[in-house]
Formats: sequence, structure tokens, C-alpha cells
Amino acid sequence: MSATPARTTVARFWEDAAQAYLDRCDADEKRDMRSILDHLLFFGEHFGGRLLSEITDADIADAIDAKRTQGREVKATGGGTRRRPVATCTLNRYYATFAAVMNNARLRGWVNRVPYWRKFREKGRVEWLTHEEWRAVYQHLPQHLKPLAEFAVMTGLRQSNVTHLRWAWVDMDNRQVVVPSVASKSGRAMTIPMNDRALEILRSRWERRTPDDEFVFPHRGKPIVDPAQQAWKQALSRAGLPPLRWHCLRHSWASWHAQAGTPPQVLQRLGGWQQLTMVERYSHLQPSFVAEFANAILPKTATEPAAPIAHALT
Repeated sequence: MSATPARTTVARFWEDAAQAYLDRCDADEKRDMRSILDHLLFFGEHFGGRLLSEITDADIADAIDAKRTQGREVKATGGGTRRRPVATCTLNRYYATFAAVMNNARLRGWVNRVPYWRKFREKGRVEWLTHEEWRAVYQHLPQHLKPLAEFAVMTGLRQSNVTHLRWAWVDMDNRQVVVPSVASKSGRAMTIPMNDRALEILRSRWERRTPDDEFVFPHRGKPIVDPAQQAWKQALSRAGLPPLRWHCLRHSWASWHAQAGTPPQVLQRLGGWQQLTMVERYSHLQPSFVAEFANAILPKTATEPAAPIAHALT
């Protein structure tokens, strides 16, 4: 009997990971491909020819520091150019691209972890995860937290309404969760519709429940009071993300809706907000929220002449 040949591991370099990431990028999803290419060119100068397994936390920190020191060239008043410091949000975007490349490599089995660099906290920025970042975090969550977190990001329900969700609140026939007034932040009952994935999660939990289960997501017979503990923090770190609150899942859900074009009034009802102003923080993410009205003043038919410019300005 011949011996089974030993399995060999192919060495992977930064160029392999960068190309693999570009290959999976969808031009329709990646609206800022030029910036991504700029980021990859910059990191190529630092990590080109390097094995992925050799890139450390210190290496990415050094690269980000180099970008900050480098600054960017802008035109100066009176001619010439000058150097302007790189904004912290820009440095965060550079690391986000690096982390996305490394996460894609990790999912392919090329690396075991993503080198971590703690992002700068951006003042006034709503903390939310991109779809890609969410998938990376989900991969690192323990099994008992995965359905809890996914249901949260699929419904936008607040932390306590998910951790203490009772079967008595669930109406699977009508695909909705009814949060009673005593459990609602606003003090008013909320009816939250469920999408297909949220309903699938609950049906799976229903099949596994025991007769004594009062809560939908119990762990060892009790609700998970605070899911944003060590396991959550480790999942964020391993995904190459800074420390984030569990509430970022609600922000992520709302941000995804805004990006998909959900009208603010509809998003307000889905999220159970009493005031529309709470939804406006996501309006900048809507790709065509006002653009669709740009042609509203144009003639309704091709034969109808537009108003003369001179008349329009008087």
C-alpha cells in the first residue's frame, strides 16, 4: 500500500490577496473603486512581495503611520502646492480596505487572522458595518451568539428586545414581532415585520425549542443579558474592526435600508422611531433620495418646449 502524499500549503503573498479581493469586487457594489485601487497601490508599496503570514499588527500600524506622515498634496493660494495632513477618517478607510483584503484571504484559508489596527473614532459618525464587515464578524461569533446577532441585524430590533424576545411576542403567520409597550423604549407597542431571513431564523429556533422555553434566544436556559462581552469583542478584533457597541447592528440594518433606497418614512415605521429626525442620520447613504426629482421641472413630453433660460432667471 502506497503512503498518502503529504498535503502542501501554497505560500500566498500580498499580491495574491489583493488580486483575489479585486476579482470578487462588483463594480455596482463598490462605488468608489478608484479609492480602493489607490489604497491597494499604497499597501503594495509596503507589503509587496511579503508573505501574508508575515504581515503583523505592527506592520499595518507602521503603514498607517507612514500614510499619516506622508500627507497629501493640495494647491496653495497664490500658486504652488503644500502638504495637508491626512484626515483620520481617510486613514480609517485605508485600513478598512486592508482588512477587507485580509478577511477575504482568511476566508480562503490563506491566513489565520487579520492584523489589527485600532481605528480612529470619528466624531458624529454613526457606527455601522458594511455587508462585508458583518460577514467577517459573523464568522468569528460563537454558535450561541450567531442567531441572536443575525436576527438583530435582520430586524433592527434593539438589544433588549432581541435578548429578551419572548415567543408570546412572535406572530409567524403574519411575519411580525409585536413588542409590548412595557418592553418598548418609546413606551408604545411596536409591530415589526420580519424579512425572509429573520422568519427563517425563528422557524429554526421554534423547531428546537423545549416546552419550558419562554425566550426565543436562551443560552443555558436563560436570556443573554449582555451579548457584547468578550466573545463579541473578540469577533470584532479578529475581523479587523475597532471596538463597537452591539447597537451598531441596529445602525447597520438602518444603513443598509437607506442604501437600498427604503423611503425615510418607511424606515421610521420599520425601526419604531417616533420622530423622522432620527432617520435623517442615514439619509446621506441613500443613492437616489433626491436625485430622482432632479428632472421634475423638465417638460413632460418631448414636444413641449422648456422655459427660456432668460425668463427662468427673471
